[in-house]
Amino acid sequence: MAVAAATTTGPTLSLSETNNLQKRQEEVEEVKVIMIDNMNKANERKDKLRDAEERAEKLQQSAKVFEKTTRTIKQQKKKEYQRYRWLRCSKDDKNDKAAEEEKNTRDIDGFLGVSVQIVVVS
Repeated sequence: MAVAAATTTGPTLSLSETNNLQKRQEEVEEVKVIMIDNMNKANERKDKLRDAEERAEKLQQSAKVFEKTTRTIKQQKKKEYQRYRWLRCSKDDKNDKAAEEEKNTRDIDGFLGVSVQIVVVS
């Protein structure tokens, strides 16, 4: 018994249909390349944004340290100024007392005609 082989061939495409199919395949390849390029660019942007966020966090931490340092320095300078004012006032008070004592001595000298020194004990 002889078996006849069934051979079926697909529909045959005309030349214009073949050219049209080839053009569509080329367009698909172009779109595929563009999409891959866009995905790569998106990944690069993502990496750059991550780097920018890290730098922003570091800058924020540095700003906090700077603020704390300036606050500490401000407090130190304020204390130094207060000490200076206190010492200056103390010195001025001593000078004022000495000047007042000298004035009192001159007033008494002028009144009595003799040199008398009065010591005021506080």
